[in-house]
Amino acid sequence: MRSERNYWGYRICTDHIDFFAKKLNLEILHQGWGYHEGQNLLNMTYDGGASKNLRMLEVKKGDYLLVPRLPEWDYVAIVEATMDWKAGYKFEIDEELEDFGHIFPAKIICVFNRHSEVVSGDIRSTLKNPGRFWNINYLADDIDKIVESKGNENALKNYHSVDNRLVGTIENCYKQSFDKSKFANELFQNIHKQFQASEWEDALVCGLKELFPEPIFTVERTGGITEVEHGTDVVIKFSNPLSQINYIIAIQIKDYKDIVWNIEDIINQTNKASYWDKDGDKLIEKILIVTQADKEQNTDLVTSCKENNITLIMGEELKDILVQIGLKRIARNFPYGEQ
Repeated sequence: MRSERNYWGYRICTDHIDFFAKKLNLEILHQGWGYHEGQNLLNMTYDGGASKNLRMLEVKKGDYLLVPRLPEWDYVAIVEATMDWKAGYKFEIDEELEDFGHIFPAKIICVFNRHSEVVSGDIRSTLKNPGRFWNINYLADDIDKIVESKGNENALKNYHSVDNRLVGTIENCYKQSFDKSKFANELFQNIHKQFQASEWEDALVCGLKELFPEPIFTVERTGGITEVEHGTDVVIKFSNPLSQINYIIAIQIKDYKDIVWNIEDIINQTNKASYWDKDGDKLIEKILIVTQADKEQNTDLVTSCKENNITLIMGEELKDILVQIGLKRIARNFPYGEQ
């Protein structure tokens, strides 16, 4: 055992909590984005999102990992690596789920409720991190405190307040009742059927207004004839009250399927968003949305966007955004108390 361990956050696919919990009881910790034989981290010939798992090979024997949503929705498992993960890593795609091929050796140390009295605010905060893997060495003392309490099940698993019990109950029922994966796939498919290429800008403007509400944000379509000057279809604008500067997010939208060929033209057009960096406005991000293509089919486009500091959104990432928009609209149209 090493004299000093590292601490990590590790997120699972919450559509299959029971699968992950069952495997972890066998001292196996799975990870997603492992649905293709070429995604083996030790001999990767196909990315498809798997490269985001490469850093997991840094985990050493004895390291601790916080794994939210295991073994149940409102719980967190503290897991210990039983081998160096680079040495103990295996790649075997689950035959039934056709994914989760990344396999790491690990065992459960203890399980706690995120609303327990022994859980610090800093831990609750890091549990909201949307990433699949991140370092949390700064929380070492807080995590060790929880591990030291593992003999006290009441302290680890009891909710700390009436309010937290209510939140936990709502979250558990929501998870059991709502199939997010099915909703995402059907929404994505039907939106593509409903909107033609010329309508995508208007549709996304309506949707983005759900995520960036007035009066804090302004979302407006800016395409058309003048787009040749600024290379932007949609602008999101918000103000910094301390400096009175307007921050700008410029979005270019392309309705392409499969492989995108005219990459140079698209990049040049998107880079024209620098037009907005003037008159008290500060451009903080250029975004390219490709509505009907996937990154794994367009590696050249992915590379060009990185080289030009352009955020590329397509495929699964666009699907996630549409789900967020859909849930926001549902919540607004069907508030509590209405039948």
